[in-house]
Parts: sequence; C-alpha cells; structure tokens
Amino acid sequence: MSKIKIALLDDISYSRCFSEYVSHKKNDFMDVQIFTGLDSIRQYLADNVINILLVGQDMVNDIAGCRQIKKIIVLSEGDSVCEYSEYPVIFKYQSIDRIIKEIFNIIADDDSIEDCQAGFRRKDKEIIGVFSPFGGSGVSMFSWKLVKQINSVKKTLYINLEMFDGLDIDRKKEYENEYIRGMSEAVFYIKQKKGKLGMKIQSIIHNYEGCDCILPVDDYRDLYSITAGDMNEFIDVIARKTDYETIIFDIGFISEASLVLMKSCDKLMVPKAEDSFQNKMQESFEKYLMREGMEDVLSNINFVNLCSQ
Repeated sequence: MSKIKIALLDDISYSRCFSEYVSHKKNDFMDVQIFTGLDSIRQYLADNVINILLVGQDMVNDIAGCRQIKKIIVLSEGDSVCEYSEYPVIFKYQSIDRIIKEIFNIIADDDSIEDCQAGFRRKDKEIIGVFSPFGGSGVSMFSWKLVKQINSVKKTLYINLEMFDGLDIDRKKEYENEYIRGMSEAVFYIKQKKGKLGMKIQSIIHNYEGCDCILPVDDYRDLYSITAGDMNEFIDVIARKTDYETIIFDIGFISEASLVLMKSCDKLMVPKAEDSFQNKMQESFEKYLMREGMEDVLSNINFVNLCSQ
C-alpha cells in the first residue's frame, strides 16, 4: 500500500513531536521523514526526490527553488506570511491533527500531486444506514448513540446526511478564522470530477465527543444535487480509501442517491411505527421499495424501538 511521502524540515523539538504524533496515530495515508538541518536534506536530495516538503519559515528561502522538491508547504509562525505567497502556508502552532487535515486538503486540490494508493477491502467494512420514513422520530439521536457504542470497540465514522444540522458544534469558532467543513465540501469536490476524493474526505473528518464524523451540508439543496453516480463514487471511496471498520450514515432525505445508499448498506435501521399515521407511512415506504425491485433493502431492515434507547 503506497502512502503519501511527507518530508519535514524544521527545528529538532518540533520535528520530533510531529513525527511521534503521526507514528502514534498510525496514519495509513502518510509517512513522515524528518530533516533537522539543511545539510542532511541536501545530501538526501542529491539522489532522491521529495514530493511534499513541510518547511519552517526560517528555512524556506534556503531550500526554495530546488527541482528535487515537487511541492513546498510553509509552516508559518504567524508573521511574514505574505513573503511566502507562492507556497501554501499552514499555521505551525495548531494541533498536528489539524495540520494533517490541511495537508490532505492541499493535496486533494493540487492536480500536480499524485494520489496515494492506500486501499482497504470493501468486505472488511460494515455500512449501516439509519432512516425514518416518517421523520421527527429521534433518528439522529439514535444514530449518534449507535456511533458512540460501536466506536468503543471498532473504528467508526459517522456521516450526517440530514438536511439540517442538529449537532451542537459552532463551526466558526472551533479554529480561529477557520470554518469546519462538512458534506457540502465533499459534494462540491465530487462535482468537480477530481481524482482524489479520499484525500478530500480525510480533510473534512471532524472529531466530536471522541468520535469521527462528517458534518451535515450547509444547504439542504446540496443533498438533492447528489446523483446516483455521485453517491456510488462516494460510497466506493469511503469503503476503499478510509480505514474505518464501521460507517454509519444518518440518512435524512429521500432521492435516487439515498436509495442507492440504502442498497449499499449491510444493515438499515428503521424506527418502529408508534401510531397509525406512522404505520401507514412505513407501509408506503415498504411498498415503494417493492415496486422499485429493492427487496434486498427490505430484507436488510432492522426495526428499532427508539423509546427504549
């Protein structure tokens, strides 16, 4: 499995902390090679090529222009940023996890950088959908509790496909001058038909209450812009290009794309009807699936009593 090769040129203490963090997190998508001086990296470059170099701002002028370095990203200390306008700039003194997300975002949007070949087997994933035909039934709360439960034993990703954001996250204040992106970013990227969706997904995964998640869209219309083909691509990349064992989709809309998603789920969790109106809507949903030849979705439905959760 080929990984993105990242070189880091900065002071010893910062480089060591960065390397130890990446090693501890066991990142399946990148390898980090540390250089703490210009002599060591120049010696390495005599016979090797570096695809991506993270470099401290006090060293960038000494290494800029080297043809053996394909991409330079400057680790800024917060001043003299304009001096490095020709290079992408990442603020150095933030969480390393956030820095890694920004690196993935830069890689995803740069056509000159090849995608890594990290891959996982689809059959090793369990994809769970949670959907209510009658809405307003506490499905999102159930989904989030399910994520927390499974995440305690398996690495789990929660993907919120609700039309409106019900999570208690202030996207604008999490990082200074940074907006936490969600599914709208993934939808926009898919529409651009670029080839590194896996990298883009890595850049928008957010950790909330100890669980990894992709936040909802900014505008509900983004969900309805997703075609069946878009959804197939998204599911394929999620299954093959992430290392999660379980992926839980909180499905809050109905369209051709969401039906494709339901067909891809190993299990579809549906709340039990609690009154005659909900029961009629449940029956209508099941009849629709039968008319569309989606008996396999029906056979994968698990009815759950949300009142007992």
